[in-house]
Amino acid sequence: MRERLNDDLERQERDAQEIRKFSKAIEQSPSSVLICDRQWRIEYANQKFSQLTGYDAATIAGKHPGVLSEDAQAHRENRQLWQSIRLQVQRVGVWQGEINSVRKNGERFWEQLIVTPIKNSKGEATGYLILGEDISIRKRYEQQLLRQANYDILTGFPTGCSPWIA
Repeated sequence: MRERLNDDLERQERDAQEIRKFSKAIEQSPSSVLICDRQWRIEYANQKFSQLTGYDAATIAGKHPGVLSEDAQAHRENRQLWQSIRLQVQRVGVWQGEINSVRKNGERFWEQLIVTPIKNSKGEATGYLILGEDISIRKRYEQQLLRQANYDILTGFPTGCSPWIA
């Protein structure tokens, strides 16, 4: 009996160490991490999410990820977006895309998101994992390359157009 108790205690300690390791990995992730419940209410936000958006975990707990900003216009836009994300996650099991998000200070930024369900042992969704990455710099470079490809650098006119031809 004592041996069995010691085995159980050792297993519990190993499990606790593993949980601490995974918790640290999520907290220190270079990607923002949100964990939502089955109703899409935020239960957890890591440090990177707070750095990226300006929202701290305590103030957004219980809110839907699409309604964090105070802007009513953003809420209307996000309602449709998150409805389609929810439907695709239910149908396909994942949603991945780029969205124009809003920081707490009102600044807009481009973010790449991956949304997947968190499933229990029966395969039922018990929550949702949302991973995010700021891609604003990449989007600026894309815009710059697009402009360079379509406009003459010297004149500013679209390529193929000449200001001298009447």
